[in-house]
Amino acid sequence: DKIAAAVSALGEVNDPQIELALLRHCLLMPKFNFALRSTPPSFIRPAIEQFDQLVADTWLARFGISLTPLQSLQLSLPAPAGLGVTRAADVASAAYLANVLSCQPVVDSLLGAHCPVESFLAFADTAREYSALARPASLLAQLPRREDPLADTRAILDRLEDAEAVQRHLADKVHRSNGLTFRNTPHLAPRERLRLEAVSRPNATNALVCPPIPAVGLRFSADEFRVLLKWWLGCPLLQPDTPCSEGACRTPMDVFGDHAARCPHGQTRIARHDFVNRVWCYFLHSRGLHCRMEVFTDPLTHFRSADTYVEQWLHGRDAAMDWVCTHPEQEGAPASADASWALRHAEAHKESYARQRSRARGLNFIPLAIDTFGGLGAAAL
Repeated sequence: DKIAAAVSALGEVNDPQIELALLRHCLLMPKFNFALRSTPPSFIRPAIEQFDQLVADTWLARFGISLTPLQSLQLSLPAPAGLGVTRAADVASAAYLANVLSCQPVVDSLLGAHCPVESFLAFADTAREYSALARPASLLAQLPRREDPLADTRAILDRLEDAEAVQRHLADKVHRSNGLTFRNTPHLAPRERLRLEAVSRPNATNALVCPPIPAVGLRFSADEFRVLLKWWLGCPLLQPDTPCSEGACRTPMDVFGDHAARCPHGQTRIARHDFVNRVWCYFLHSRGLHCRMEVFTDPLTHFRSADTYVEQWLHGRDAAMDWVCTHPEQEGAPASADASWALRHAEAHKESYARQRSRARGLNFIPLAIDTFGGLGAAAL
C-alpha cells in the first residue's frame, strides 16, 4: 500500500522522463527489496503478484502503454534491451537466497555451530524456484534432467560464498535467461524480430535511461519521451493509412512509424541529421577540440564532405566527419538483413564517394552512422 501510494503521487511530477527515473531508482524495487530478501517467495506470493500488477497499471496510467507479455518481459530486462523496471517474480528467489547466504555467518556465530543453508526456512523450495528461473525455457528441453533440482543452485551459492553483491550475481543469471528468451521469441513478424535485435545491441538504451539534464541536451519533452517509449517497446503509434505529413509524399504511414523514419521528402530527415550533428559538435567542443559544422573541404568545387570538421584530430591531421541517420527496417533490404545492415550499407555509401575527395585534401575521413534505435556504425563506435 505504501508503494502504491508513492507511485500514485507521480501525477504531481507530470514528466514521464523523470517519472521513469523515479520508478527505476526509488519507488518500485528499491522499496520492495527488503521484503523480498527477508521472506521466502512462497510466503508472500500474493504481494509479489500485486507488485507486478502495480507496475503494469502504472505504465498504463502514466505512459499510456498497455503492456503485452513480450513488452513486459522487455521492460524488466536490464539495458541495453530493457529499461530495468524489474519484476518481483523474477528476482524474489534471488533476493531471498542472497540474504540467506549473507546471514549464514551471523547465525553460525550466534549458535556457536555451523548452520547449513539447507536448514533455513523454505530454502529447498526457493532454490528449486531459482533454478527454474535461471535456466532459459528455450534450453530446458535440450538439457539433461537432474535427479536433484537443487544441484545447480547449491553449486552457484558455493561459488558466491565470499563474493560481494550476491543478489546482483544471482539476479543477473535470471536476467540473462530472460534476455535469451526475449531474443528467441518464436513466431514473430519480421519487423518485430528486427526490433528485438535492434534494441539488444550495446548502448542502444542510453537515450532512455540517461539522467534528464537539460544543460547537456539529455532532456525530452513529455510528448517526445512517451513516443520514444512506445517506439522502443514496439507499440503502434499511428492509425492505419495516416497520410504522410510531408506534402510531396504520397505514401501512407504505417502504424509503427517506420515510413516517417525513412521518408525521403521534406525537412524532417535533414532536421534529424542536423540535430545529431549539433550534439556531436557540442560534445567535441566540451572535450577541448576545435571543430566547425558544414565545412566545404574542396574549395574548387564547393563540395562539402564534412558535417563536422575537426582540427588536429589524429597525428596532426584534420578530420572530415560525415553523419548519416538511417533506420534498421529498410525497403529493399535482403531477407537475411540483420538490425545493423542499414548502418553498414550507409557507411559503405559514404565511403564510396567522400573518402577519396577528403584524402586528396590531406584529411582523415570518418563516416558516422546512427540509426533510429540508437545503433552506431563501426566507425562511430
